[in-house]
Amino acid sequence: MIKYSSFMLSLLLSLVLINSAHASAKGDDSTLFNLGDIVTTESDGAIKETSIAGETISWQLMTSIALRDNTSPIVGIDDDAQLDLNLLFDIYYRGFFAQSDSHRFSNIGRGVAVGYELIVEQDWQLDIISKSYLNGFDQQGIKGLREDNPPELVGIASRQHDYSQGFRFSYLFDDGALWLDLAANLLTDAHHGWLFDLYYSKLIPYKNWDIYLGSGFTYYSSEFNNYYYGVDEREITANRPLYQAGSGYRVQMEVMAQYPLSRDWLVATGVNLSHYSSDISDSPLIEKSSFVQLIIDFRYVF
Repeated sequence: MIKYSSFMLSLLLSLVLINSAHASAKGDDSTLFNLGDIVTTESDGAIKETSIAGETISWQLMTSIALRDNTSPIVGIDDDAQLDLNLLFDIYYRGFFAQSDSHRFSNIGRGVAVGYELIVEQDWQLDIISKSYLNGFDQQGIKGLREDNPPELVGIASRQHDYSQGFRFSYLFDDGALWLDLAANLLTDAHHGWLFDLYYSKLIPYKNWDIYLGSGFTYYSSEFNNYYYGVDEREITANRPLYQAGSGYRVQMEVMAQYPLSRDWLVATGVNLSHYSSDISDSPLIEKSSFVQLIIDFRYVF
């Protein structure tokens, strides 16, 4: 698996370098990056373009105040609601990008995806990406989100946040979009696992409302699952037996409705249903195979 990870990392870096060189060859003969006059204009929607000495940077910036039912499948985590304050931003420059990755409503405030656009066509796109697909947890609870110190997690080893690298294929329809990620844990020694993540979102306009219907399927390798949900000899207790997790999947369905309150403010609310396969839900660290999450989100668009 280490040899495979090294090969994949080398391939990703090579593709970025080749495409960067190709893009530079097609560009103008600009010399040093000079911070001259800075001009910002607004293009389609909330996306803005800032011109700096002839270089164009596209960007979008929002603040989000979200009240979410922080339901989790991890054993011992309370289902209390939590108020989150998030900064959501998208930046695009010469094929490189950083995105808040909020096309999936349940991912709002869950980190940033960075990457490079390999191929951009009218209806589809292929990117190299690096992002977190799963939150880590330890004896205190879910890292950075819910640290409840549940007694059910006492004695477990720390699971780090996943941070995987790979490819994303996206396709735009007239009334929706499809995203397909194939990624592996290449840059850390956490688990060397891989995953396949598929998500489709359909837009249904209704008066001033934008209603999104989403469905997703994520397949996790056995290395991925065993790192997060397996129980080794050091973690065994009377209520936590040894467990070797195999490969498994998660299915998601979600509905989100968005309404503009003013030129700068909008509100979004939604519900997400997640279901895990038995290789994940049979783990002593998992309390439930299915759960529902509710979210209401107020956003200010700069």
